[in-house]
Amino acid sequence: MRVHDVEPRTPPWCDLRRPRVGSTDAKAVTSTRRNGAETAARRDLRTRIALSRLDVQIEDPMFSNADTERGIRLEPIAIRYLELSRSMRISPVGYVSHDTLYAGVSPDGHIDGTAGAVEIKAPRPSNQVSAFRLADAHTGLEAVPAPYRMQLVHHLCVDTSRAYVIWASFCEEMPPPLQLLTHTIKRESIPDQLSEYTEALTGFCGEVDQEIAILSSLIKRQSV
Repeated sequence: MRVHDVEPRTPPWCDLRRPRVGSTDAKAVTSTRRNGAETAARRDLRTRIALSRLDVQIEDPMFSNADTERGIRLEPIAIRYLELSRSMRISPVGYVSHDTLYAGVSPDGHIDGTAGAVEIKAPRPSNQVSAFRLADAHTGLEAVPAPYRMQLVHHLCVDTSRAYVIWASFCEEMPPPLQLLTHTIKRESIPDQLSEYTEALTGFCGEVDQEIAILSSLIKRQSV
C-alpha cells in the first residue's frame, strides 16, 4: 500500500480516487442478483472505472446531499470527541492506494502510536438508535450496520499497514451516553471475509482491465 499526502476532497484527491475501487464501492463489487446475474450497480461501477482509467471526463462519483454535508461538518467534531473519550490521538490521512490493484481508501484518520485507523459516520438520530440496538444483539462485524460492513473489509484489504479499524458513529443530537458508538474490527477476526473479498476485488479489477481493452478497441475502430 501507498499513502498519498493529499487533502481530502481536493482535485488531487479526486484524481486518485476516481479511477479506483473505493470503500463505498465494495458492496457493488460483491453484489449479485438472486438468480446470480450481475447487478446494474456492479456493471455501472466497472464501466465508470474503466472510462476513468482511459482519462475520459465523466461525472465524479462523489455527490453531495444533506447527509454527506452533515458528515463533512461533523467529522472533525466526532474525531475530537473520539480522541477525548478514548484517550487517543488521531492524525489525518490523505489517500491510501493498493500495491497492485486499482483500489484505494480514504481513512478518516490513523491512530498515533498504533496500527489502527478510524472510520467516522454521523448518522441521524433514528439511525443512531438502530445502531445501538444492533450492537446489543450482535458482536464483531455483525454489530456494524449492514451498509458499512463491506466498507470496513475493503479498508483492511487495501490498507495493509492497519491491524484494526475503529468504526465510530457520532450523533450530537443524542443524549451524551448515546452520542458515540464504536466497534473495533480487527484484521485477525475476519480472515474469511478478507480472503473472500480480496478474491472478489481481484476478479473485478481484472474485469475492468478487460473492459478497458474493449473500450479502447471500440474507440480505435470508431475513430477510423
